[in-house]
This record gives sequence, C-alpha cells and structure tokens, in this order.
Amino acid sequence: MFPIHSILCPLDFSDPSHEALGIAREWAREARAELHLIHVVRPAPVFSLEARSSTLIPFDVERYEQALVAAANRRLQEIAEQSKEQGVRVEIHVAVGHPVHEILRAIEALNASVVVISTHGRTGWDRLVTGSVTEKVVRHATCPVLVLPLRLGSVANEGRTRRT
Repeated sequence: MFPIHSILCPLDFSDPSHEALGIAREWAREARAELHLIHVVRPAPVFSLEARSSTLIPFDVERYEQALVAAANRRLQEIAEQSKEQGVRVEIHVAVGHPVHEILRAIEALNASVVVISTHGRTGWDRLVTGSVTEKVVRHATCPVLVLPLRLGSVANEGRTRRT
C-alpha cells in the first residue's frame, strides 16, 4: 500500500459526509496520518438592482458570508475535538468559493495523499442542474479519491425509491 501521510475529507455536514468522516478518521488513526477537514461556503449571489423602491431591504453580503464561515468553523472545531479525543491529528479549513475548485486547491496545497468523500446519489434533473462535486473531484484530483456511495438504508436516502 502507498504511504498515507495526509487525508482530506470534505464535509458539507450532511449524513453522507459524516459517514465519509468516520472512514477518514479511522483511516487516519490507523495510518497515523493527519486528517484535514474542509468545508466550502458558497459565495452569496449578488444581484444588481436599481433602487426604484424604498421597500428594498439592505443585505450585507460580506457580513452574511462571514457568519457562514464562522458557523462552519465552529462545527468543524467540534468535529476536530471529537477526532482528537480518538487520537487523530486534525486540521480544519473553511474556504469561500466553488466546492470543486476549493477542494482541488486544498489537495494541492496540503499535498494530500488521499481524499475521502461521499456522494449524495443525486440523479436526473437535480444532478444535471447542480452537477456532482464528487464526480468532478474524482476527475481532476491529483491523488487517489475514495468515494463512499450513498447507502440505501441511510437517513439521507429516506423517501427515495430504488428502481430496478
């Protein structure tokens, strides 16, 4: 097996990403590797509106993004503390941007040995519109990527039907 020194685990705080975290944490502990957790905050869309109405509510985009980054940092810090209690060396990272771009940038910057990522199992129109972050990361990553598929019995899959 190739040497594993650094594991990157992207988290969007969904159930599938927490499943990936469990695998990444266990792998990091066994390999004595450093675990890097990353959450990417998508930038708030900015619309250009003419001030024709006095009923427009001002919205501070920068303050909104800062609040999202702070919340992500708090959640990642909690997860990191749990991981440290289990004997895993952990670093957290929060980025603002497009998830694929920021995950690929983190792979390079951290010289990641492997990425452990989940998939949401989106299909059809949802996948066409939103694309698959996992699929794009797999396609462009410069290191191996372990993809954990959506499990049929998981909470994230409740309400979906399986077509055969």
